[in-house]
Amino acid sequence: MLKGKWLQPATEYLLCFLALFIPFPFAWSTATIIALTILWLLQGDFATTFNNLRQRKIIWVWLAFFALHAISYTYSENKHESLYDLKGKAFFIVMPIVICCGMQLNRKLIERLFVFFNIGITIMGLFCIAHAAMRAYHIYVTEHYFYHPYFFYDELVDGIDASAVYMAWYTMISVASLFFLPWVYFYKGRGKWLRIILCLFQVIFFMLLSARMLILLFFLFLVPFYLGKLFKHSKLTIPKVTGIILFFAAIAVAIVYTNNPVKKRFNDLFKKDFDIVWLKDYSHTTPNDFSNFTLRLMNWRMGFENIRENNLLWYGAGNGDVQDLQNKKLASYGFNVTSPNPDIRTPYLNMNLHNMYIQTLMMLGIPGLALLIIICFAPLFVYRQIKLKHLFLIFHISAICFLFQEASFQTQAGVVFYSFLSMIFWNIYYNKNDDIVKENSNYVS
Repeated sequence: MLKGKWLQPATEYLLCFLALFIPFPFAWSTATIIALTILWLLQGDFATTFNNLRQRKIIWVWLAFFALHAISYTYSENKHESLYDLKGKAFFIVMPIVICCGMQLNRKLIERLFVFFNIGITIMGLFCIAHAAMRAYHIYVTEHYFYHPYFFYDELVDGIDASAVYMAWYTMISVASLFFLPWVYFYKGRGKWLRIILCLFQVIFFMLLSARMLILLFFLFLVPFYLGKLFKHSKLTIPKVTGIILFFAAIAVAIVYTNNPVKKRFNDLFKKDFDIVWLKDYSHTTPNDFSNFTLRLMNWRMGFENIRENNLLWYGAGNGDVQDLQNKKLASYGFNVTSPNPDIRTPYLNMNLHNMYIQTLMMLGIPGLALLIIICFAPLFVYRQIKLKHLFLIFHISAICFLFQEASFQTQAGVVFYSFLSMIFWNIYYNKNDDIVKENSNYVS
């Protein structure tokens, strides 16, 4: 065991940099996780880690979930795809062992993690808006009109090759941390103004990302929850509370009553013909015939047909074969899933199910789905027992909803973010009575 004085602070700051790099391109977070794991190994306190692992039974579910993926390799025909999937989901082992079982998180470190996360979101937001402005300026100079779609949805994150909906999820949780964390070490004194500025900027960035389900969750759940907490616990003056309410009301009114791309995305949800979900032949359809929602519904339909026709309920197709089965099913309905030019990807090739629950059922059967449900829903039964319950309730509710529209664990964008914050949550929960983190009891709800 190495006992260098630099190991513990270095590990803590690497954890902070992991929080910072979550919204960055994937290579940044991957390199940080590797470095974090190496430092954890160098500390060599495996006895404590093993003892924590033995006692923290929820981690067994995470490890069992990964184990089912590993077992499914044996009956997956596409071994290459299976190994690729296992590589991406190795975080389901690394994060629970290193962060939940191998570390102690105190109050100041937890706040610092979210400060770094706030900074990461702000950097990405500024970069995306600046990149959109440069693209729009180029169009304005060369073609003499302002192309505003550059500032919305997938066009906004084009410069970092990211998904707008994942970036919106990160940003919503960052905003929630600014709202709900009882800041003690950071954003104090004049720092309160920095917190307000970050809130204003990130809420605007979140709206520009135009993630429909998350916007609904923001206005129907997060904002009312926040306002209720203000009225119940806050000592803010009536003018300040009124100003906060008017700010959110102004954003909602602007979305509903002005002609903007965010409103257009909601309108497009209902403009497409829902009969397209149940067609027998799709050979004459184009991607423009679908909305994101009808495309998902059609894709879910194909997934359930594959589950039924291939008897996948009990053990699934294996983590390597889901995309192959979906490609064959789509091809049988007339979709073009091949291209004569290998450099050109058709819009339907290797399309995941955009629903993690259905994806898991098709991949691992009922046992895998049962483990996934435990992973997602178990926090709701214990969140009241930690002092950061408001923030983590929003995170877990948003995750449960998000997994209905995205196969989030099929991409590093979802795996790293979800496992990172989940392990922070479970570390706080299991350490709530330990002397080393007894200062956590000073948190206020």
